[in-house]
Amino acid sequence: MRQYLEKTNSTLEGLDRRKTNRPTSYMMTTKFRNVLILSSGQSRILKKPLSPVQRNYIKALGLTEEIFVTSQPPSLIQINLPDTT
Repeated sequence: MRQYLEKTNSTLEGLDRRKTNRPTSYMMTTKFRNVLILSSGQSRILKKPLSPVQRNYIKALGLTEEIFVTSQPPSLIQINLPDTT
């Protein structure tokens, strides 16, 4: 995540809504603690859409919102790392 932020010269919202280019795992957990996933059989949906801040973290990780609703974790090939060259 930090490499992505460095290569794209961008920041994420950190603690106390301050911008940071050095997010921590604790910061990330505070941003996702209210994400609720509803499950029925093999279907999964988010209770409410992700916020822009949450989507920014997901993008910086090279993932999509699908990570929350798929039943299997992505393989390394499926992770969408942004091309920053």
